[in-house]
Parts: sequence; structure tokens; C-alpha cells
Amino acid sequence: GSGAAAAAAASSKGAKVGKKEKRLDAKVVAARIAAGAAWGLDEVVLATQPIMLLRNFMQLIPTVGYRILNKVGPKRTRAARAGGSMYDLK
Repeated sequence: GSGAAAAAAASSKGAKVGKKEKRLDAKVVAARIAAGAAWGLDEVVLATQPIMLLRNFMQLIPTVGYRILNKVGPKRTRAARAGGSMYDLK
């Protein structure tokens, strides 16, 4: 019936994005995926800054990465429990 049509129309619109939520540009995502495929990578990491920076620290300089996580980890946990974004490192 009309309920199925309404559900299909709603699902085609995609997820709602809040005004403060950051999204990656589609062209940037496509370029990173294409570059990863060209290099034969099994996976490509897609994240906004500062999450990407933290990921790089964890991979390249783990000591620095863990120090950052020890500083921002408790704030992220409190934000998650309060229903906020865990990805804002403020």
C-alpha cells in the first residue's frame, strides 16, 4: 500500500545530517577509494580530521597516539553517555 511507498521514498533520501555534523566530500571519498584500489589495498580509511590525524599517530607514533587518547578518551566517553558525538575532540 501507500505505507510501503512512503517507506521506500524515505529510505531513498538517506540519513539526516545535523547542522554541526561533519561529512566528507563525495569527491574526496571517491578519490581515496580509487587511489586505494589502484594501489591494490584491501581497505581505505575514511575519516574527518582530527580523527584521521589520531589514526595516523596511532599507526606511526603509537606513544603520542596513546597520550592523546588518554587526554580525550574520558571526554569522548562522557559525550557518548550524554548522547553527543564521540568524534568531536573538543
